[in-house]
Amino acid sequence: GLLSLSISPIDAVKHFGIGSAAGIMFAFFISIVIVPLFLTLLSSNQNIKKARAREHFLNGISKFNERRFKYILVGSVLGFIFFGWGITKVKIETNQTEWFPKKEDCYKSAMLLDKNLSGIGDLEIVIKGEEDALKEPDILKKMDYLSSEIEKLPRVKKVISLTDYVKMINKALKEDNPEYYKIPESKSLIAQELFLFTLSDDGREELDNIVTPDYSQGRIAVKTESMPSQASVILGSLLGKMAKEGFLGTGIGVTLTGTTYLYN
Repeated sequence: GLLSLSISPIDAVKHFGIGSAAGIMFAFFISIVIVPLFLTLLSSNQNIKKARAREHFLNGISKFNERRFKYILVGSVLGFIFFGWGITKVKIETNQTEWFPKKEDCYKSAMLLDKNLSGIGDLEIVIKGEEDALKEPDILKKMDYLSSEIEKLPRVKKVISLTDYVKMINKALKEDNPEYYKIPESKSLIAQELFLFTLSDDGREELDNIVTPDYSQGRIAVKTESMPSQASVILGSLLGKMAKEGFLGTGIGVTLTGTTYLYN
């Protein structure tokens, strides 16, 4: 079966198949030919002496177990307690970028993105509500406030959500006046501005990456720097807690996901 891998176009798989098949055949040859041959050459007297020595040793262990069974039982219980306590101290800690040698282009590219751009970590907060829920000014303001609070957290490099587009569109339609870089107070105005944006060349495509067409679900994309698994789990738990508290009492559901969250 393993020899069938030798026809693979991937060199690593091909070498694995050939090496594994050769190793199995070599072990088979030793077990069937070499071992029986050497057994016939060994002296029977020598085998008897070894058997008696082994029997004497095993009898000694048996007698020790009978005389000291209480000590063995107590030692076993203490051992289980000790190792059980040790299991609780084990922490799974991984950082995928550290798997690559620092000289590899893959590692260098990852570090370049991590230090100079938006980071290689990815956490997502999915917001779920009724149809057109994400056109409500109150909901968008809560989303905007949550995004701004998340952006203040350590290891977070950038946060993107629907509110960034709403504020950008509102400002652009008001002659790029910085005072209008905010969430409009009217749901109908928000709907009109978003509709106008979808008529642009890439508007619909950009919004599809951040919100569903019926505006019932949207996502807050949180870009983070590369970090160990325990740190990402802690950050993910914190984001989930902040999101649930931020939309408490609004009827909005919150789900935490993202590549970094799912891997860890």
